[in-house]
Amino acid sequence: MDEPNIDEPASISELKARLFEKDRVEKYLRAEVEELWTHINELNKLPFLALHLKIVSLLRFFLRKVKQVLLPTKKSETQNQVHRPITKDLSADILLVLPTDKIEIGGLVSATKLVKQLGNFGLSIKILSLNHDPTGQMEADSDFISSIPESFKTRLVISSGAETIKFVQDYAKRYGTKSLLLMQGPDPYFTPNFNNASEYLTSVSSFDSVITLSPFLTKLAKFWGAKRIVNATLGPDQSIFKLDVGVKKLNQIVVPCRFGVEKGIRFLIPTLKELRNVGWKIVGFGDLPDLSMAKFFDDFLGRISPEETSILFQESMILIDPSLVEGLGLSALEASRCGCIPIVQKRGGFDGMFEFGKEPFIEITNFLDPETILEAVHKSQTELNPKQVSDWVSHINWDNGFLIAKKEISELISNNSGWRQGDSNP
Repeated sequence: MDEPNIDEPASISELKARLFEKDRVEKYLRAEVEELWTHINELNKLPFLALHLKIVSLLRFFLRKVKQVLLPTKKSETQNQVHRPITKDLSADILLVLPTDKIEIGGLVSATKLVKQLGNFGLSIKILSLNHDPTGQMEADSDFISSIPESFKTRLVISSGAETIKFVQDYAKRYGTKSLLLMQGPDPYFTPNFNNASEYLTSVSSFDSVITLSPFLTKLAKFWGAKRIVNATLGPDQSIFKLDVGVKKLNQIVVPCRFGVEKGIRFLIPTLKELRNVGWKIVGFGDLPDLSMAKFFDDFLGRISPEETSILFQESMILIDPSLVEGLGLSALEASRCGCIPIVQKRGGFDGMFEFGKEPFIEITNFLDPETILEAVHKSQTELNPKQVSDWVSHINWDNGFLIAKKEISELISNNSGWRQGDSNP
């Protein structure tokens, strides 16, 4: 039997990956140019602008001071004028602080979804992004703001991401507001800026409450000194991720790809060729650290929506997630719910969540050993089936986790007015 010809589909996969990256960069640049033209048009409305420019060109020595008085000098200020105008008087029950308004994948998606869902239960919300991306949230999303005025009032400020820790703690101390850390992963282990990691470790004990997404994270939060910890596992959204017995399973393995070294895709790449040689189709999705990696896949899909991800899981037999560090490991849980059997490295995130002998995944100890991966693939087809893994993970879902988080957040709000001293409650 001839070996499959993998060269042609591999080259197509790489071209697709490069096209996805081209589209992403083009979208960013077009959005940035659109913003710049908006700023230029706004400035052109200023009276005597032409005269001002002539004066500046003649008095170069005073250019810096004149610009400070007459022209916006900070990029964030001009962006705020265009995208999310800030009124002089704002208030909210909840202020969620995110590192960026580029909400695409991972913990930022879950944090935003959680707070927006709280808004459906009568709680007023605002979401502050510390950094702006021109392709991020649209102007129409009034929940997002880029800065807060002095008069802003909130009952609870929530930190999501290590980059937000210092801002949230400073805000909570300044205004006497309750603070909550949404601990979605072991950020100090992998956040790029070590100053953020250090700030995280020294500030955990200062939060009024810490909501963790897994028993593993609860253990870490306790070790790092958290005073009050509530575990609320925000698992798969069962309205999207579910087993459809009418969908035919393909001889297909799906691989989630992410940028970080700790996500482990480099450790899996050498084994993919052998899996393809024995008849498996390998499909990747997400972000590749290096676009040339796409040639090791039969197909690479780039970033796809939750609905598209669910269909991919429903059609695939196995998910191989080589990530070394996870606070929870949501992709594996979503795959299980769709009857796609996950193979993951033993990384702690699922400890204490499932009954022994009813784990909806296969854990291995070392993704550096190709034979271990091949054995796990064989085991997945002989010892587990789609219906089993879907049933075993069903109790870990978004709705159950949301109810726990909602109860804790409601209690924090009810125990604190959130206003500065001297202000009256609404």
